[in-house]
Amino acid sequence: MISWKVKNDYLVKTFELSSFTECVDLLNEVTDIAEELQHHPDVSIKDYKYITFKLRTHDADAVTDQDWQLAKAIDDLQRSLS
Repeated sequence: MISWKVKNDYLVKTFELSSFTECVDLLNEVTDIAEELQHHPDVSIKDYKYITFKLRTHDADAVTDQDWQLAKAIDDLQRSLS
């Protein structure tokens, strides 16, 4: 999880995938996890193959354990899809 960085009070990570379809597939899987955890990331896709997740607990106005839990789940998911 070292590749997640705290930037402007968000936990942030960008994944480089091979296609737009892979970005959307990852996002669809993350959506299921986020719904289960009731914790939703900010997401952007750039140049068709870079997907960035920004995590922050808005109620706490900070990065919390809940964000780290979602970050780990996203990492685990991305590894399982590659």
